[in-house]
Amino acid sequence: IEVEKTYLIILSNMRAYDMPETEIGVTLTGNKQDPYVRFVLGDSKEESSWLDGAGTECEWTDEEVVLEVTERFLRQDMPDIRIQVWNENQPAPDILIGQASYPIEGLMEMALPAWDLDAVAEKQPVHRPLSRPLFGTKGRIEFDMSVEEKRPLEQEYVLYFSNLRALKMPETESGSTHFGAKQDPFIRITSGVGPRAIVVES
Repeated sequence: IEVEKTYLIILSNMRAYDMPETEIGVTLTGNKQDPYVRFVLGDSKEESSWLDGAGTECEWTDEEVVLEVTERFLRQDMPDIRIQVWNENQPAPDILIGQASYPIEGLMEMALPAWDLDAVAEKQPVHRPLSRPLFGTKGRIEFDMSVEEKRPLEQEYVLYFSNLRALKMPETESGSTHFGAKQDPFIRITSGVGPRAIVVES
């Protein structure tokens, strides 16, 4: 049975700026909004962390958001990626700061195949204006986007050794002749070389 390929859309180096301030009472208390980014593509929806008090300009350093979709979805449906920046506002409902969209046509051509273990996926910079219903356009969001074919999980195998027995071994215990002390044997089985070598001892 042929398994349908799955692709990972990786969104990194996210930055939003010049956004409207949506925190209620910001002029009275000085509290600023806590932005996070939500990416939606079909049934796949993922979010970044929210940045406490970041306000109208923020950057998600060393953070990635990953969407997982099928090859058929990318080739046939090809909807836009929906990008939404929200103000985390618990216990009240979160407030939309701004939203945008980005077409995914052509993503398959830049996808890194699963068999190419040494290559690095191409990153495509994306810059989009943010807007809100009734409020118009204000703010921008930037991020890098790359696409990789999801690699299948490596199969693991377990080897069992039983009834181990060693015969006619030389005696290596120093002083065995004078004191009657005997060596304490164990068996070491090694597979592979270098840092990935597997060593098992009885």
